[in-house]
Amino acid sequence: MRHNYACPLRWADLDAQGHVNNVVFVDYLQEARADLSARGPEALAGSVLGGQRLEYVAPLMFSFEPVQVDVWVSAVSTSSYTLGYEVHGPAADGGRTVHLRASSTLVGYDFATQRTRALTDEERSFLSAYAEDTEVPAEPFGEPRHDELGHYAVRVRYSDIDVAGIVNNVKHLEYFQEGRIQVLDRVAKAAGIGGWPPVVLARQDVQYRRPIRLRPEPYDAWTWLERLGTTSMVLGAEIRDGETVHARGRFVAVFVDLETNRSASPPDELREALARMAG
Repeated sequence: MRHNYACPLRWADLDAQGHVNNVVFVDYLQEARADLSARGPEALAGSVLGGQRLEYVAPLMFSFEPVQVDVWVSAVSTSSYTLGYEVHGPAADGGRTVHLRASSTLVGYDFATQRTRALTDEERSFLSAYAEDTEVPAEPFGEPRHDELGHYAVRVRYSDIDVAGIVNNVKHLEYFQEGRIQVLDRVAKAAGIGGWPPVVLARQDVQYRRPIRLRPEPYDAWTWLERLGTTSMVLGAEIRDGETVHARGRFVAVFVDLETNRSASPPDELREALARMAG
């Protein structure tokens, strides 16, 4: 059985291309997850997010009709569980268009002791009603690389904090996005081109390691190129405070031709600059 959540869109959800921004999808997943948890045991709502994977299938445009988010349970272990998601809207042929497929790993947590805990029998029984075997094995993250080109200072805003007093999981992806955009702008300038060619995010994987809290001093975000393909690239990133890693990410971006709406190779001078970034 899948749980369905009708999530309303906001005009502010759109990016510069008129599509729902890739980060905003994570907000939709969070709302759907909270709606499911509210139907279960009270302790389930206290689970913390350990990681997420998002695969972008098709752009989502603004509509006054809510987008539909299907949620199910793909795996349950002693102290954690994994949720699968599918975000979809109506298609022109009367069917439905899938815009996003995703998964999240949640960990049972005791906020009083600030330690992970085992899931209760009541929680496991509730989750089993939504069980569906669709888990995708997680891929290991690559080795981090830190240099000035890839550095971005993350300054936490008061509005980034959730009810638990820590930075909300959605904001982590905003921080990664800001760092990624700044790094790519530097690469474009190094290549001597006026702007960055159109790029769309095809997938992002995020691992949450330590809470990020509000403070005057910035955290450090680092972004690096892991792999450069013919029409795509894989970027790695992490957010740190000294030796402490707070979050890690991997992002697959595809160069596109807006006239044909197909993947395309980047300009040669940009490819050369990216190759230098890879070292």
